[in-house]
Amino acid sequence: MPKEDRKAHVYKFRIDGCAKKVSAQCLIVPGGIFDVSNNAFTLTVELLPVGTPSPAAGALREEAAREKANEAERVARESVRRAEQAAKENSALRVKLESLKRQARFESHFLDPEFQEHLAKREPGEILATRRREWREQYAQFMQDVPLKTLAEAEAPEIIEWLEARVNIEQLAERIMVAPPEPPKELTDEEVRAEMIQKKAGRYKNIIADKKLKVQMITEGRVALDEIEGDEDDKEDLKADLREEIRDDERGPQNGESNETL
Repeated sequence: MPKEDRKAHVYKFRIDGCAKKVSAQCLIVPGGIFDVSNNAFTLTVELLPVGTPSPAAGALREEAAREKANEAERVARESVRRAEQAAKENSALRVKLESLKRQARFESHFLDPEFQEHLAKREPGEILATRRREWREQYAQFMQDVPLKTLAEAEAPEIIEWLEARVNIEQLAERIMVAPPEPPKELTDEEVRAEMIQKKAGRYKNIIADKKLKVQMITEGRVALDEIEGDEDDKEDLKADLREEIRDDERGPQNGESNETL
């Protein structure tokens, strides 16, 4: 590094050494005329110890130090930027995770294998036509989002189970749609008799209901006719006609099945 003492007119500096002679040229321009006879100028050259860094090496060191400082500053800025970006990405992942957790909670019954089978059997066409595409797309997006999948594996494994359950449901529905129809069940003698008895019981219940209705209508008709002012014989004739019409109604059981009396 240069040193100077202007009052004593002493100046010291270093120069890069070489194997050849070093030329030095000094030009002194004072405020007035320079008198060589009365003023002496001394130039001293001193050989520094071996290993003393030259000015060029010092400049290189300074440049290297500046570059190192700049690189450290750049690395620090990059670290801050990455930390902020990581915080934003983590926040976005948390939002996605919470949304999926809510969906998985609302459809937690999908995890029941028995429910999966019942749903696939009940609505196979609707599942394959409308739900399959949505379920597969959401499943693929989740599996390709490695950070989200890793976070779910650690904190919410029920999300993965729920997504797998929906895929299983649509696969069951597809199997049901392409499966051959089941052959009719062969009934035993006991089952045949039970079915015949059930059919007869249903037919008899219909007959009983019809007869009860006819009795009710005949009774209501008699009451309504009694409330009308008029000849009693005429009203009795109308009652008889009404009774016969109701008893012989073709929409009910065959004629002669009813034995209601007035």
